[in-house]
Amino acid sequence: MAAATVLQIARRIKLQIEQPARPAEHRDPDPYVEAVEQGERSNPPPMPEGVTLLRWEPLQPPVAITTWAVVNDVPRFVDVTLEQLRYALAGKHWHADNWSVRDLVERLEQCGVKVEVSKCH
Repeated sequence: MAAATVLQIARRIKLQIEQPARPAEHRDPDPYVEAVEQGERSNPPPMPEGVTLLRWEPLQPPVAITTWAVVNDVPRFVDVTLEQLRYALAGKHWHADNWSVRDLVERLEQCGVKVEVSKCH
């Protein structure tokens, strides 16, 4: 809100309006930029028991997984998908959002992470 000062000088009225100092503009970090920066991490996350990492080349987002899905946060997607794979391998398909082991492996590969499953319950 602006402040106003009224001055009377020699039969004249002068109005001075003082604009408040603008606060420094605050911007939230861009989640897309953060995802790209995280995607450049050099070390892959730990693999579930029975899974061997064959290739680690995460793609830059956005990554189209299917005709109806696009991944913008590749590291987060990979972490969640590996967790789902752990559950699927343990036979806990509900915790894996009912994805099959094969589907989860394919989803990882579409993001640049190739794994091989040596044991499946």
